Amino acid sequence: MIRKVISFGILFSLLLVYTLVYTEEYIAKAVLTIPFGEADSLLGFIPPVAEIGQNGDTLHFELGEAASSWDVQGGKFYVVDGVKANILVYDLNGKYIKSIGKWREETDEVEVKAVSGKIKKIKPSHIGRRPNIPGVIYGDENEKKYFERVGDIAVDGNGNIYVTARYNEERDWPSRKGKTYTASAYGLMKFSPEGKLLEIIDKFGEYGPEEIRDTDILFSDAYGNVGMSVGIKPEGSVFVEFDSQGRIIYMDKKNRPRRDGKGLYYEYKPLNNEKKIGSIDLLSFYVKDMKRNGIVDSFYILTEPQIRRSHFELDGEGNLYFDVGWALHKYDQKGNLLAIINPPRDTVRTFKHPMGGMGTVSKIMANGDIYYAYMSDQGFVVVKQELQPETKGQILRPAVKPEK
Repeated sequence: MIRKVISFGILFSLLLVYTLVYTEEYIAKAVLTIPFGEADSLLGFIPPVAEIGQNGDTLHFELGEAASSWDVQGGKFYVVDGVKANILVYDLNGKYIKSIGKWREETDEVEVKAVSGKIKKIKPSHIGRRPNIPGVIYGDENEKKYFERVGDIAVDGNGNIYVTARYNEERDWPSRKGKTYTASAYGLMKFSPEGKLLEIIDKFGEYGPEEIRDTDILFSDAYGNVGMSVGIKPEGSVFVEFDSQGRIIYMDKKNRPRRDGKGLYYEYKPLNNEKKIGSIDLLSFYVKDMKRNGIVDSFYILTEPQIRRSHFELDGEGNLYFDVGWALHKYDQKGNLLAIINPPRDTVRTFKHPMGGMGTVSKIMANGDIYYAYMSDQGFVVVKQELQPETKGQILRPAVKPEK
């Protein structure tokens, strides 16, 4: 009996050691919570609206609105208030610093130089009532704004702020010489860290303003570069990335840039014939050096089948993070599964689906820390998943070697 107890104790200890040692560990903590309200430092909020039929079925559902995009860079959080059409800035302790988006010019228009060389006249937008939601005010009707609508936001390594926005632009009237008219325009607006409108980016490499259909999917990496997807007529989308000096360092018509700490770009390479080992998928990648303008490495990893194979992110060491819904799977380049990272579920989400720019992979930093963002009943919440240094590089599940 004693021998059985000792044997069981040894076995239990070995299992405990395996569980504790051979896996990376993440600790989650809320780092930013912005409540809803009317003050300048609080988010505006329009609640969800549901129309229910006589049989109790949902005839129409309209999502609520508050935060629409966010970024973290250089020790600050930047949150887009989609209701009041401005940008709120916070420090890493969640303390409100300032807002960006109010018209600070004395005149009713400001001349801004565009990257294409053209001087554009931008007129302010006046935020008022939502016509389809009686009684809901999403800003001061007398307050002038830069934006009619704010899209995605990204911040570069120098603290410059980039916004995909709709704004009012004064244009020449071709058939009436000397006359102008005001029209809505789309573009990438660049602000200084202090909130001054610096320029409008309307040219990307060989593509000029007349070829730009729209701008979308704006993001920044952990190294201060800003990337985006640009809609081009009639070719479709082009992915562009430029550094904090505004220089284009990456352009590709197929692949969004994903970079490690050495400046190497990683791209998913679809296989002609999908390969599997049992229930495990084989995914192939190649690594490009843009300076040498060529492929310098390639590798494959074996993953779970539910992984969204083309949706992956990188940290500074080239570890890959895959979205499997409301969780991340982390692999090294040898195919070892290092961690399964679940976002915290201690707060009830107001919105059941990820918002634009706020999916499971909200932001992965160079050191492997992860930030999630979501709407809750308390407001807009950012949670940091912090990698514990003592567990770094420890394996949850070793790679399975493919059969020859």
